[in-house]
Amino acid sequence: MSKQILPHELAEIVTGLLVKPQVLGELESTQKHQAFFLDIGYVVAKHCGGSVNWVHDTDTKENYLSDEYSSPLLSIRPNECLPSLCSNIWSYYDPQGWEDEYLDSEEAETMEQLSTESISLIRSELQGLLCNFQVTEEKDCQEENYKVVAISTGHLSIEDRDTLIEAGNNGDQMVMQRDSGFFLKLFEDETLNRGRFGNSETMENIIQWAYKANYRMIELDSCAEAVPHFPIFDW
Repeated sequence: MSKQILPHELAEIVTGLLVKPQVLGELESTQKHQAFFLDIGYVVAKHCGGSVNWVHDTDTKENYLSDEYSSPLLSIRPNECLPSLCSNIWSYYDPQGWEDEYLDSEEAETMEQLSTESISLIRSELQGLLCNFQVTEEKDCQEENYKVVAISTGHLSIEDRDTLIEAGNNGDQMVMQRDSGFFLKLFEDETLNRGRFGNSETMENIIQWAYKANYRMIELDSCAEAVPHFPIFDW
């Protein structure tokens, strides 16, 4: 018989080999790891576009893969196989990497590059995919638990604040007001989170960002830190 591997199971293997190969007991040398890293780059480029140059070695040899300075870098050039120079599989990473090519292209006059907020939303969704599969597989045998993210109430406009106060006063069990802000619980069904607070684009983006990062409660607190890609309101 042969083993039958699901896509998210293969994603677990590839993630482990790229990020922490010692967990799987494989790719024990930096040379083996970087060769695998390069091969994965070739596979992505073959199917989605882009031309792989090489793998840059690390700045330091200590604690390999522990931070950005001890991690190798994959060098990619744009090519004609990309669907678009400013919207492609590589667009969400190192946004300034192809800036010269973009400025010299015909797209510079007709298309905008992805915003920091759009990039963050997509990457949060990608990073939450494996966690979502794990939750789905184990939810029948676990008590309810969920992740909470704390962000500044400065991301709320006066209208957003008043909307949350009104929701809590009207008996919305998913919103709880307190002295320093609010707790906002998210529905497990993503469709139920859409349009919960009228036409507020900021609230919609905050909820999508949190949900796609696998958070199910948002703590809006006056003492919490701001998230760089969301606007700040002064009230």
